[in-house]
Amino acid sequence: MSIQLSWQHGRNLGVFVFIYKLVQCMLSHAYGKVLPVFSFMAGIVGAYFVWSDKNSVNQQLCFYLLSRVLQGVAKSAQQVNYLPNKPAFAYVSIICWGLVMFLFEANKTSLQPSLSSSMQFLYKDSDVTRDWRDFVPFYIPENFTIRAKNGVKPPSSGLAEVPIKVPKLN
Repeated sequence: MSIQLSWQHGRNLGVFVFIYKLVQCMLSHAYGKVLPVFSFMAGIVGAYFVWSDKNSVNQQLCFYLLSRVLQGVAKSAQQVNYLPNKPAFAYVSIICWGLVMFLFEANKTSLQPSLSSSMQFLYKDSDVTRDWRDFVPFYIPENFTIRAKNGVKPPSSGLAEVPIKVPKLN
């Protein structure tokens, strides 16, 4: 399977490079010069034909590129003094977390289901607690009792069961 995915990745890159260079040549020939916008246009055309199908190879490569592109945009904005000089990753992180939290609150269905489910547990389900057991990182049965030594004569085991009465936190 990994050989097939590697072949698909290599083929997609090769086809993209061919289309990208072909469009670049056609545009530069048509206008008699090379303009920076030609690379953007050639990238769009190549991506339309090669990368727009949703499959595991294209999706992984697109997500990889997206993170690098966001970091590049942050660095470019710093170079022209649109952003203060701090590590570009900080801006990528800020934008990423701001967007995901906005999407979670505004339209959960737009997020990938497992991400939405995890966020639901962390940010919404945690708003309501039943009792103190919700704060313990492992399961504790509802009829949990503590065995403690006390001044009362214990049963033959030497320990007495003392039920815990905890008020509800709602």
